[in-house]
Amino acid sequence: MDNRDNWLGIGLYTAAEASRLLHLPVAKVRRWLGGYRGAERDYAPLWTPQLPKLDDQLGLGFLDLMQLRLVARVVAETDISLQKLRRALVVARDLVQHSHPFTTARFRTDGRRLFIEIGRESDAPQLYDVLGKQYGFHRIIEPSFKDVDLEVEITRWWPLGKQRSVVLDPQRSFGAPITSNSGIPTAALALAAERHGSPREAARWYPPATEREMRDAIAFERRLAGSPARQMAA
Repeated sequence: MDNRDNWLGIGLYTAAEASRLLHLPVAKVRRWLGGYRGAERDYAPLWTPQLPKLDDQLGLGFLDLMQLRLVARVVAETDISLQKLRRALVVARDLVQHSHPFTTARFRTDGRRLFIEIGRESDAPQLYDVLGKQYGFHRIIEPSFKDVDLEVEITRWWPLGKQRSVVLDPQRSFGAPITSNSGIPTAALALAAERHGSPREAARWYPPATEREMRDAIAFERRLAGSPARQMAA
């Protein structure tokens, strides 16, 4: 019997929700985090998810979502194989002593290599290349986490950028997309704007959501749906 009280603050996403949020095929989400059988052998998940399976269905926590986002980007934009990534995750986990090392403030990437910061006590910490096992130069690495809040690990994701109000925060609404000030799910706000004919009119019925939050919610939901964010009448 699972203790769902322990799930508070972790975030909760199905494979289908993770697929939609990350624009990643749901089959990949299930294979990468649920494991699979291929070529007459069993492949374990890339890492152990934060949540147990419920009724044999895969569940992801917020850190799973964020690490999956980074892994998907690396696979899409580099020639690094999934098996190399699997090994890198093990090395990085041991170096950082964190179950989701690619979500920590000590993880960096230059788009081609994956690094873990070590020697943080110095002014110019070195970077350990977890794939090539070579040292890189800290000054040449560009920041990797421009749209997230970082403490020891990623704590919030701003999928439209930090200048917009949409946020995924595992401490709020189980990590569902909401607008930061109102705390109202973006799906509810976008639907309200559609029903009331405009973001401005809908904001009158959904305080404390503002017209700006309404517009951000619409833009986000349309991006999830894969359609351009058409301008609605004011």
